[in-house]
Amino acid sequence: MKKTKNFVVPKVRQTILFIGLLIFLLVLAGLIIKTLLILNKSSVNPHHQFILQIMNQQQNILVVFSLDTGNMMEVFLQNSHGLITKQLSIPVDGTVHNIDPNSDITRNLLFHFHDSNATITIFDALQLFFFSHTISSDNIHKDTIILPASDAVSQQQIAKDFQDTTLYKENKSIAIVNATGISGLGTMLATLLSHIGANVISVTTAQQNKASSVILYNGEQSYTLQRMEHILRFQLQQTNTPSLADITITIGTKEGKNMMQ
Repeated sequence: MKKTKNFVVPKVRQTILFIGLLIFLLVLAGLIIKTLLILNKSSVNPHHQFILQIMNQQQNILVVFSLDTGNMMEVFLQNSHGLITKQLSIPVDGTVHNIDPNSDITRNLLFHFHDSNATITIFDALQLFFFSHTISSDNIHKDTIILPASDAVSQQQIAKDFQDTTLYKENKSIAIVNATGISGLGTMLATLLSHIGANVISVTTAQQNKASSVILYNGEQSYTLQRMEHILRFQLQQTNTPSLADITITIGTKEGKNMMQ
């Protein structure tokens, strides 16, 4: 009887250990898959510009993280409301809510992430936190813009605060074609892109409207092209047809209506 009992007990222990290990591996695999999915949704590029909008009841703040140059700019907007893409003609990469602008913004965001209703991921918040805490305090600046900012001085201020250094230095020429039938939409996009340092060389109107929007480019892909795709979410299409511009952006009717909303 003793021999039989001693033989059964190790078998039971082995089975329990095997089941425990299997459960551990399944949980670990689930965590890895979840982490990879979150990383895939990450929108912060560790080498380039990221513009974060903080939406509060009193005012809006735009924080420009220039990860390529090691600078950070907090821009306080007066007389603003809601999403400010149209009000200021600036592309916003992500938004968060109810972050106290008088505190450490990135720390507050990271430790209260689940209460911020953020459009960025927790890994994005972690990247921005480490960036803001590894640069010199001399590289963290503040500015205020009073809306509407339509005069020449305000436009220069916007261009200074929000210039994407990598985009500006790359200096890829961009042509915009308005194929929506909506007057002024091409100029609106040109202003938005110019504010972050893009080299817009022409804005024209197509003879016929087109349903779909497209970004045509010659040669290899560039950071400018990636930034345009990220901002506009238009289809990319490589072409061998000679053009005056490195990149040609055609706005179609479908996306044109969304841009007007």
